[in-house]
Amino acid sequence: MSATSVQCEIAKEVKDIFKPAGDEFYLHAAGREDIDVRMLGTGRPFIFEFVNPRRAYTPHNQIENVSVNSKSVKVKDFKIVDKEFFERMKEIESQKAKRYSAVVWLSRQITDEDCQKLNSLRAIKLA
Repeated sequence: MSATSVQCEIAKEVKDIFKPAGDEFYLHAAGREDIDVRMLGTGRPFIFEFVNPRRAYTPHNQIENVSVNSKSVKVKDFKIVDKEFFERMKEIESQKAKRYSAVVWLSRQITDEDCQKLNSLRAIKLA
């Protein structure tokens, strides 16, 4: 876990509770999560899955007290969920339309020609 990622930052805080066999775990997020992209608002739901956890019990009281507060990742309100929650989250994600926006600073004033060029790019669909 030398490279930092959202998945690794969360794992640092929760893996001792579940004692996974090895370091095999997966972050299933409702949307793409990048360590270098700022998430505004209240965030997105996600599921953190451990492969072959060594603990046979579900530590509800322990996980609810965990939070992640690293330089890049902040997470609170952890809960244990079931497979049905996972299925619903994936179903909602597959039906959700995404919209992105960005703030851009330029060293010069934007012209009408610049705006027309940008508007013409909206029609381009990414494969």
